[in-house]
Amino acid sequence: MYVNNFLVKHFPTYGIENVCLFYIVSVLQSAWFQVGNWILYVLLYVSTGKFAVFEALAFAAGILVEIPSGAFADLFGVTDLEALNLV
Repeated sequence: MYVNNFLVKHFPTYGIENVCLFYIVSVLQSAWFQVGNWILYVLLYVSTGKFAVFEALAFAAGILVEIPSGAFADLFGVTDLEALNLV
C-alpha cells in the first residue's frame, strides 16, 4: 500500500495506463540488455582482437560521418538538409 501511495504522490500520472506503459518501456529501452548478449554471441565466432578492430572501425566511421553532417547543417540550415533528405 505504501508503494502505491508513494507512486501516486510522486508521479501524479501513475494511474493513467498509457503513461505507466511509457515508464515501463522507457526503462526497458534504456537498459540495453541486448548489448552484452550480442558481444558474447560475436565472440563465439570472432577473436577478441578482431572484434576490437571492428568496433574501432565502426566508431571511426560514425565520427567521420557525423562531422561533415554537422558542418552541412551549419552551412545550409537544418530545414534545407531535411528537404534534401526527402529527395
